[in-house]
Amino acid sequence: MSDIVLFTDLDETVFQLSRHNAAGKHPATATPTPQHVSYQTDYQRLLFDLFYQAEQVTVIPVTARDLRQYHNTFVSRLPKIETAVLYFGGLIWHQHRPLPEWANHIYQAFQSLSQPLADLQQELSQFIAKHAPSSVLRNSDGYYLTLRAPAELTPSEREAFFAEVKTLASAEYLSYSHRRNLTLLPQFLDKRHAVAYLQSQLAPKLSLGMGDSLSDLPFMQLCDIRMIPRYAQIEQLFPACLTPTP
Repeated sequence: MSDIVLFTDLDETVFQLSRHNAAGKHPATATPTPQHVSYQTDYQRLLFDLFYQAEQVTVIPVTARDLRQYHNTFVSRLPKIETAVLYFGGLIWHQHRPLPEWANHIYQAFQSLSQPLADLQQELSQFIAKHAPSSVLRNSDGYYLTLRAPAELTPSEREAFFAEVKTLASAEYLSYSHRRNLTLLPQFLDKRHAVAYLQSQLAPKLSLGMGDSLSDLPFMQLCDIRMIPRYAQIEQLFPACLTPTP
């Protein structure tokens, strides 16, 4: 293992949908529908290659993507990348299989939930059917739930809708919202926990953290150096310090 480890988010950091950044031109994912293909910009490609091609750097993706979605990315096919954190830290994928120690830890944590994920999903489904039937609720392989709000809701209406939804989850759950998506996940599913575990195992001399969203910040805070892309959601935390970008 290298002395330097880069823990990096993927979506909106290494690549994104073209509607989120029109400068993207290098295909980064493979999906059946063209509108769901993500792209890298020139600068994203240069930055990623800078770290990936460096002999002294190990790159570890840290993403909310599920296993299938991860395998749709170009990153998953790179020979030097042997480890990835998936499902917000619910799975550490190492050398093409789950890392047993971490998988057992997560399994035991799920058993301790007083409000199982399946029960929360049922409550949310009933609520959605009554109040917003055009919403889409997705269960990510039993790890967490993602709710996509109806497109016709205004930002303020969507915020109010999400606030109601969050009252259905017990204090055992965290929530993250970004654009039209609200994610509900158990407190123990946190990217920082998986990153902390890997740091303890790898003991790098230098750790780098790169991400864009509020869900990335906790794991980035464990790293020696933190990097965020332009227009990152994290910038909402310090707007007064930033000069408006045209």
